[in-house]
Amino acid sequence: MLQSQWPKYLIDVLVIILSITISFTFDSLKEESNRKASEQAYLKALLGDITSDISELQNKISLTDSVVGKANWLLALSDNPKAIKMEEVARAIKEVMERPNFISKDATFSDLTSSGNMLLLEDINLKGMLFDYHRLYETVRTVEISERETVNSSIAPYIMKNFSIKGLKKGAKGSVVHQGVNLDQLIQEDDFSNVFSLRLVNRAELLDRYREELTLAKKIKERITSKINF
Repeated sequence: MLQSQWPKYLIDVLVIILSITISFTFDSLKEESNRKASEQAYLKALLGDITSDISELQNKISLTDSVVGKANWLLALSDNPKAIKMEEVARAIKEVMERPNFISKDATFSDLTSSGNMLLLEDINLKGMLFDYHRLYETVRTVEISERETVNSSIAPYIMKNFSIKGLKKGAKGSVVHQGVNLDQLIQEDDFSNVFSLRLVNRAELLDRYREELTLAKKIKERITSKINF
């Protein structure tokens, strides 16, 4: 009986195998389709974040470049003290004391790493660039924190001691320096050059790092854009 009906059994087995194979194939295709849809959603969110970062970095680079320029201008005053104008000194000191900091919009990256969904991104090189970008951002944040501590501990006390906060305000009529402080003499002192040299060094370092991060951000944006199905 088995010998006479083996073709029927064979067909049944083949049908079962074929059914399982088709089911697995459809499940696999559905899973891959869902993965690609999730990947596209993450890529679009990453594009929004990195585009925002690029705009923010360009703004911070412009502001930091101004801080560096004014610090250099203040340091050069001792070479030409006759050119000193109180209102210009006031504006320069106010700008030099500015601390424009960069805050990355990293919600999507944080979600990818914390949820384990980084596996959804197929592009290994893109993932490497994203990790490099956020490692660089952490370095930038460390330098910014260090700068803040330097300003609070070393630079701010000197400014408060010698310069009038009221006189530094926009449109102020009073003197930039405290009573009894001679600006011509002040700019010749080592403390003056030390303080503003320190501001120059700190901000110049951050300027280089902002530019480095901006370059990488633009590369990431270009790579993400090439992966998105608009």
